Amino acid sequence: MTNNLIAYQVGECDIVAAHSKEEAIKILVELTGYEDYDLSDVYLVSNKWLDSKQVWDQDSGCVVNIPTTLREVIVTGK
Repeated sequence: MTNNLIAYQVGECDIVAAHSKEEAIKILVELTGYEDYDLSDVYLVSNKWLDSKQVWDQDSGCVVNIPTTLREVIVTGK
């Protein structure tokens, strides 16, 4: 059984798991308080990024390895 969540990039760098583009915007607005998003700011996250075990860490300013892919997190909810 799947949870039917989809990874969306909203804006320049935020990724949100949601059931629709509209829900992705709603979630990000709730998290950030920034309300100037519209549907043209929302994109599906590509398979390349869903399956990558490397991400850019804004705090350290470099690429870091992660133990789980984004796809695994979305599918398992963990």
